[in-house]
Amino acid sequence: MNRIWGEGWWDNCLEGVGFAPDSADLLRRARARIAPEPRWREAVGRLHDRIFREDSSPSDLTGLRAPILEWDAEVGRIIDVMALLLEYPEVLRKNRARGIPDAVTHETLRDMDRWMQNFKKQHGHAGFDQVFWLRNHFCGNLFALGRLQFEPGTASLPYHVYHHRESGRVIALAEEGIPCRQDGVPLLEGEGCWQTRYRETSGEIIGCPVNQETGVLIRETLHLHKDEWERKLRSGDAVLHVHIPEGGRLDDEECAGSLGQAAAFFARHFPETRYHAMMCQTWLLDPQLVTLDVVPRDSNIAKFAARFHRLACPGATDAQFFERIFSMPVVRGTALPCNNTLRRAIAPLLMREQILRVTGGVLFTHTRATSEL
Repeated sequence: MNRIWGEGWWDNCLEGVGFAPDSADLLRRARARIAPEPRWREAVGRLHDRIFREDSSPSDLTGLRAPILEWDAEVGRIIDVMALLLEYPEVLRKNRARGIPDAVTHETLRDMDRWMQNFKKQHGHAGFDQVFWLRNHFCGNLFALGRLQFEPGTASLPYHVYHHRESGRVIALAEEGIPCRQDGVPLLEGEGCWQTRYRETSGEIIGCPVNQETGVLIRETLHLHKDEWERKLRSGDAVLHVHIPEGGRLDDEECAGSLGQAAAFFARHFPETRYHAMMCQTWLLDPQLVTLDVVPRDSNIAKFAARFHRLACPGATDAQFFERIFSMPVVRGTALPCNNTLRRAIAPLLMREQILRVTGGVLFTHTRATSEL
């Protein structure tokens, strides 16, 4: 039998990754079913190999899961977890080669159980549907550092972000030709009611800025003098994407420590890349949470959002509000559970079409928000 299917190896893997008792018991039962059957071990191996191919897509996995689902439905629902766990030795090796402590790797991989628990809460039975998200963790492309997670990548939102050379003030101007609704919400495609303008002259930068109070684009152009303003970020630059895992409070001091830890971590372990900024896209950054009195201005959510300069996300919807706050897909015209303060405040707003939106944000290490870390 392949060593990785041995009971001892599997127990060490489950302990290192950090599963809750119910998840660990389920995975032990699945191992006991698969280990004696060469054809099922081979099937999981093929699934693992396809998951970790760079050109892999969700549709590629359907046929590989099918025979396992037919053989055992319970095992089949969590077979992606089994396949991901086969990569455990490799991610340990890869991270150790960069000098990353095993404790960071293990804390990062604990995210897998969070998603298993979230699936069970939503569907009423065990399962897992985040295989390509967790692939980042097992490839050494994402790290949990304190309260937050960080993923090296590039800026993808269509903005040129400038800071004032003396005051440090930050202004984001949209790229040329982004279609917008009448109210300034940018669209992914279509003509919109108007389009953003952006151009540079020998002495000026001219473009449509983001309104920090509303999180939408302003139609009137702003003129910045080049001798006063310096571009710090544009689409394609290297950034650290900030992610907020479920569980626990968004404690302001913990977030501050996490952001500071990330700057030192990536400078130490990934010195070949200079990251221009940190970026985040989440419902927590929508300024309407404060302006519509959904959360108090002194709340942890408001303090976290205040660290970032807002960037309107083209095509943004309120789907993440349903997923993260109500643990369900978008459902309109149906009563939402209102058993806590945040749910009671947000539920009536979500019954209106896209009042709330996922919003982007950028944070630079030279700004006041991070200089205090």
